[in-house]
Amino acid sequence: MAGVHTGNHGYHVFDTLFSMDTKGVIHPQMAEAARTSADGLTWEIALRPGLAFHDGAPVTAADCVASLKRWMPLDSMGRMLAAATETMEAKGASTFTIVLKHPFPLMLDVLGKPNAAVPFIMPARIIPPGRADRIKETVGGILDQIASLRRDLEQIVASVEAEIQNNRSILVSFEKVGREAAALGSANAMILQGADQILAASTESATGARQIASAAEQASAAARQASTAATEQASGAEDLAAAVEEIASLADTLKQQNG
Repeated sequence: MAGVHTGNHGYHVFDTLFSMDTKGVIHPQMAEAARTSADGLTWEIALRPGLAFHDGAPVTAADCVASLKRWMPLDSMGRMLAAATETMEAKGASTFTIVLKHPFPLMLDVLGKPNAAVPFIMPARIIPPGRADRIKETVGGILDQIASLRRDLEQIVASVEAEIQNNRSILVSFEKVGREAAALGSANAMILQGADQILAASTESATGARQIASAAEQASAAARQASTAATEQASGAEDLAAAVEEIASLADTLKQQNG
């Protein structure tokens, strides 16, 4: 049980070069990549850029080599790896190599295993010289990752809040446009109502004009009838006058004969 508690505590403070997912597949964690030679005897492991322990110190290849050398004798799989290892040394600040005596196919599985004695990476300066000595200072990389995640989350929250504010501004603009559109619709309705009234009045005027034209036509027809009647009356008067003249002439003739 002590090993379980130690492992759980370690995961709260330290990190590993590789990790295992829920399907048992190993993935790079602190490591950016792992390359092996064609004969499988040389492994080159490069660290991700920007790694730091939570005290601000950068994670170096020397820290990784010191951590693995401390871990190897404490774990059965680590002892198997140690037995197969010829040399393990840093090749710069962010790369180290493991040269093997013979191929060791379980390299990544051993470095990424999540149980028993976990190959945690810690600053070389806090590793005690004796294998049995306890680590008295807990300086790891997990808290730095948590702080980084917190900063990322704060940035995400700030971005979301800015987006919400922007969406609120857009909503206010839409509401303003909606009100203006409603006012314009009301004005258009008033214009259409006025146009309907003008059309109705025009229709009534056209009806009145047609009635006046009809009355004028009727008056013109009556005038024509009156003119015709007057002409006929004048013609009758002329005939009557002619008849009176003939009668008068006839009377004169009879008078002379009887004279």
